[in-house]
Amino acid sequence: GKQITSRDATVDTILALFATEGGRFSARNLATAAHRVAKLGGRRRDLVCRDPRVRELGSACLRRATDFNAQDLTNTAWAFA
Repeated sequence: GKQITSRDATVDTILALFATEGGRFSARNLATAAHRVAKLGGRRRDLVCRDPRVRELGSACLRRATDFNAQDLTNTAWAFA
């Protein structure tokens, strides 16, 4: 979790972490990763959304949605809005 929320985290480092460790992410880690990617992507949102790792992250969030609490759902919905 700390690698996702680190001040040094970038869109690429979060997506790279997800690509290698995503199968072990908790529901909270998935929601946080989605939120941070969206927040850090900012004005580059169109470019970020074309990254296949973002699609994989979205799919992982959907698969685990029943494990999300209200805050996780809110963060994920905002991330993919």
